[in-house]
Amino acid sequence: MAPPTRRSQTRPTTPAVAPEPVPVETKPPTEQLLLNTYREEKFKFSFQDEELTAFECAQKMASFKTKEEFLAAIPIEEVQKFLVRVIQGQPGRPLKCYSCENMYASALGFWNHFKKCSIDTHQDAVTAAQEFIAMPYLWLRVKKQDQEKTLKNIVGTNYKCFSPSCGREFKIASALIKHLEGCIEPAYLTFMNRPDDFRKMDNKTKQRFAREAMKDRPILPCLVTGCDQEYNTPNALVYHVDRCGVEKSAQPWKCYRCGYTGVGSESEAHLLECAKRAELNKPSEIDTLLASINGDTDPSSAKKRRVAGGTPRVTARKDGSTLLRFRKSTVNREFNGVVSKEDQRSYEQTCNNMFETWKTESDEIPFCNRLKQIEKAKWTPIPLDENDEFHKIFNRKSVTLRTEKAEPLQESLPSGIRIDSLKSEKIEINEPNTKDFIVAYCGAPINGIKVAPGKTSEGEEVVCVTTFANEGDLESTSSVAQFWRHSEAGGLKLWFLLEISGNVLCMRWLQKHDSKEPGLIGYVAFATSLGTVLIYRVDSDSAPLPSNDSGVSVVRADPHLILSLPKSPESSDESFLNATIKVEGEEVQMPIRIDESTVPILKVAWTEGGGIVAATTALGQIVIWDLDSEDLGSPRVRIGQDWNSLPTDISFLNADHLVVGFREKMMKVMNIETWEVKLEENTVKTAGSRVHTDPRIIDSFFTFQSDYNFFPYANATSISYIHMDVDSMNLILIPTGNTHQLMAWDVAMCAPLGTLISCGVDGRLVASASGRLLRNIHHPFFANRSIMSLKRRRVLKVPQTMEEFLKEPKTEDAVPSTSKDTKEPKAPLEESLVEHENVCQKMWLEVGFDQVFEPTRVELSCLDQRIESLNCVDATTNRENPVAFTGGEAGLLFAVSSKLILTEMKL
Repeated sequence: MAPPTRRSQTRPTTPAVAPEPVPVETKPPTEQLLLNTYREEKFKFSFQDEELTAFECAQKMASFKTKEEFLAAIPIEEVQKFLVRVIQGQPGRPLKCYSCENMYASALGFWNHFKKCSIDTHQDAVTAAQEFIAMPYLWLRVKKQDQEKTLKNIVGTNYKCFSPSCGREFKIASALIKHLEGCIEPAYLTFMNRPDDFRKMDNKTKQRFAREAMKDRPILPCLVTGCDQEYNTPNALVYHVDRCGVEKSAQPWKCYRCGYTGVGSESEAHLLECAKRAELNKPSEIDTLLASINGDTDPSSAKKRRVAGGTPRVTARKDGSTLLRFRKSTVNREFNGVVSKEDQRSYEQTCNNMFETWKTESDEIPFCNRLKQIEKAKWTPIPLDENDEFHKIFNRKSVTLRTEKAEPLQESLPSGIRIDSLKSEKIEINEPNTKDFIVAYCGAPINGIKVAPGKTSEGEEVVCVTTFANEGDLESTSSVAQFWRHSEAGGLKLWFLLEISGNVLCMRWLQKHDSKEPGLIGYVAFATSLGTVLIYRVDSDSAPLPSNDSGVSVVRADPHLILSLPKSPESSDESFLNATIKVEGEEVQMPIRIDESTVPILKVAWTEGGGIVAATTALGQIVIWDLDSEDLGSPRVRIGQDWNSLPTDISFLNADHLVVGFREKMMKVMNIETWEVKLEENTVKTAGSRVHTDPRIIDSFFTFQSDYNFFPYANATSISYIHMDVDSMNLILIPTGNTHQLMAWDVAMCAPLGTLISCGVDGRLVASASGRLLRNIHHPFFANRSIMSLKRRRVLKVPQTMEEFLKEPKTEDAVPSTSKDTKEPKAPLEESLVEHENVCQKMWLEVGFDQVFEPTRVELSCLDQRIESLNCVDATTNRENPVAFTGGEAGLLFAVSSKLILTEMKL
């Protein structure tokens, strides 16, 4: 059975405009029930005082004869809402366009066509036909399914070729259409021997003509008579034609300094003027734009940053806004310009001041009323029974961990460190500038790590870790959240375990500073696979510290607050998904009823103060809960009709705007009240499906998990910062020094130091800092560090002699070949290592610090468990001794120093 399509694509569609009411045919019980509902339920519209049912909307639609009548009666802002009700009121018939013969089964499809279709009168049809006769190349842009209809508008029933150089007549339309395929020339070739006319057009049109001509002709000649040059790319071709046979003084010219475009004769005078302006420190257009985005009154400050960090490239966007992009190469060098430890101290002090300002402002924002009403709770852990599903993973050891490199080939598992479940161990590193690190074993693959905003009464950091049930079960009915306490003196120790109903897919602390309740650790939200968001309040005395001789115990407590998804009405079409099944060899679509209140919640975010909680679901919905409202069971649900893929990530930019990442490598900034899209970014190899914000230190957002780059190495995926101004919608795209091979899984920031930390499937923990990330502050500082790297190793059979090394595999041990050309047997496949016991017996991890990354051949698919993959990361807010917590597939939780190490340069 094929996977079910998205709900937004499966709403009951069909309806057609008919001049007279048609008797309703007998329907199956479910369809008849839906039709009766549409006849009874009424909807409010601004163009009519009385409410209308869906059936009455269909009747009103049938009364319109022209598009002018329709637009005069229905306001633009209510058109889509009205069309949806029209379709529900006349099931079985599509909507027909007023201007042409096109028919549409969905409201969105009809409205999109309605806005584009302009052939609504005979005169318009005549005008369109004259355009084709004057510019025959327009025929090449007509879609195949529309050719016969378009041809009728052009020539009527007189099937005569409308090319100026032909005029041949045909008896039937299909013959003329076939003839036009070879007779009509692309627009570019119509300018042959007329290069001057071609040069008069704007560059965008010239590029389009050249691109269209190259669809059927890979190589195109120059338009100038006597020139035998040929090109296979539009850019090169247009560049050559613009300059071929033209005096140098009349050739197109562009200033390298400010971007001014003109002709060669203007270059000398302009360069002198441009140089004088630079000497006088007069800001250019780029400087002024940078200053406006950053809120500066003096554009010269933007000038200073440009000198230190390079000039960005300027791109005009379709929506009228401007995009400035810094080059990726400037952040992949050891130093960006000349930086010193003094630059680092200045940058970190600035970040710390911004963080302290945020703490003051955050302290003044009160918690929402519903969170204030939650009282402190004290939990008593209960020992786990041997039959409990979690007892097994909490009573095993980790995979072997080594800090030294082993020989390339190993027949047996080398010696190393294995850690008991829920225990930690401090490991010493004998390397300069590298501190010892702590590693703990959580028992199963980690899918969430977050540091709490508050500390315990002893000043310890609290880290919440969520895991899957085990490495093979990703859909368990319950899971356990682990709370660890960390301090420099005491190390990393387990505090308590909290059992959660459903599998935890996302976990978030409410990011807020509060000095009024010293014992408050914070409020934590868990998004589960059962369609709920569970919120708990955690205090310093919520649970006692476990004793050394006690077994594994777990807290079983009801959530302080449960946020649920709304249920669909029994008679609503919203509760159906179309599933495609095969019946006697034919594919048939059958509606399957689903309970939307139980679909998994993938991501969750909430505003400062906790008043608004947002989440994304597996159905592609964005759900908004207002915690101050009386009814939490009726949240606002949004599915955009223009969304081409599911939302994969969500985060609050501020109290009014959400940043949403989509699976198609696109992100949008939208208002949570009106759902107006303030920004849409889908730059190739930059925009990703994941987003991250941190109001403590930055004003905008990061985006990652983009398409692969080939810089600085193959299959690289980077993290970019989008510096956005919501009012003007102008933005600066700033690359960071965090790059991973194959996939970047998670990012976090150490707010007091302004350090961006990321982890990925390549097993690397990377940190970087850049003065470009700070609004209104222009620091030349840039540095990066490869903090830690994990490498997966496996036991291999080592040949003892050269004869054994060259020996062919035995026939009985080989996999039989299916190829007729190859007679030699294939070598048997290696055993796939996924189960924990097999992994521990035949695989180990090598951990290294501050090592230069050496790209290797990427394993796009892997038979073994990727135990080196680091899935999650977060950082503490300790300025003196910053610590990053990371972990992943191996279930190991690492606590390592994330301080940027800068070596003083000898100048």
